[in-house]
Amino acid sequence: MSFFKPREPPVSSLKFLIGKTGVVLKAMAKDEVLDLGISIAGDLYRARALEALDALDNVVVTGVSGDILFLNKITVDVEGSVSVTQLNSERTLAESGSVTHFSKTVTGDVVTPSSGKAVKVSGFFFYSSADITVELRFKTSGNVIGGLVVKGACGMNLLGMKKPQGSTDEIVEIYLSGTGTVKGWVSYIEV
Repeated sequence: MSFFKPREPPVSSLKFLIGKTGVVLKAMAKDEVLDLGISIAGDLYRARALEALDALDNVVVTGVSGDILFLNKITVDVEGSVSVTQLNSERTLAESGSVTHFSKTVTGDVVTPSSGKAVKVSGFFFYSSADITVELRFKTSGNVIGGLVVKGACGMNLLGMKKPQGSTDEIVEIYLSGTGTVKGWVSYIEV
């Protein structure tokens, strides 16, 4: 009779998180590593800052080593151009557009396109203070761009990717299923 030791599950890779956005939970100096340093869609991860970061900065994951995510800040300038410096300043992605910030306690409009135009979302971030369902979505079709089912944060950088686009004249709204406060921003272009 022989006994076999069960196989241990393989160590999973966090590379699927490259390109995902999140929020820094505590200020970090350049090259500092923090356990539970970033929140991505409500999940907490170990992180290393590739540049100095302030608490609540919006960041993008630009690399992974083992269980450590490498973070760079997402910056949005006054004209609405979004820039992310990746992997020690090797490459910068830039895209023109507009950015609108919002704070809502009930379902409401976030982006209303100019007449005859459609909104194409290139990035977003929002967080909820309550355990309610929150969706950033196109109002008429109900197509969801991003959502949460518990309090936390949700964001995505869509630079270099196919972007969700509403129909002509379709408004982008933030939906709240109950009482709470939701704050965030949406980066978009009109087409």
